[in-house]
Amino acid sequence: MNILNWLRGRSQPKESPANQSPQSTDISDGIKILLRCLRREVFGEEKSQLLSEAVKRLQDDGAVGSNALAKLVNNLLACRSGQICIALSISKELEPTPQLISAIKAVQSAPRIVYGTAGEFAPEIFGENQIGWTGFTYDRAISSAKEAIDVLLVKFDSTTKKAEESSKN
Repeated sequence: MNILNWLRGRSQPKESPANQSPQSTDISDGIKILLRCLRREVFGEEKSQLLSEAVKRLQDDGAVGSNALAKLVNNLLACRSGQICIALSISKELEPTPQLISAIKAVQSAPRIVYGTAGEFAPEIFGENQIGWTGFTYDRAISSAKEAIDVLLVKFDSTTKKAEESSKN
């Protein structure tokens, strides 16, 4: 099942209620809010408020929220959606996980145009079996990814050092 369809509420996960973690509904709320922010008709103060709420919900979910954002970043990358810059900008606010760091590194090394067709999100440019970003969005995505990696790696190193110090005591 496509995770984005589940997160958008189009269908429910095939999991019994006894096996669901309490966070599973919260994380879908955080991603649902973020997906609302990606709509063209949402802008200005409404978008700012929704982004703040999405970040808060994803932060509350810790690693689960970070991993959900990693899945979204991977999907936005595969589609070459211009909306990827929004997801990259909020990634800096979340817990660093290997999945999130890997997804952002994939953006850093991604080519601007690839062979493919539109997926979950509309690509910024498309034609002749190719999808891609404009030069401006590509530069912004690469810059945002670099900035996010720098912030997340500092957080990751700090967390690792704290864990090592506490294990020594």
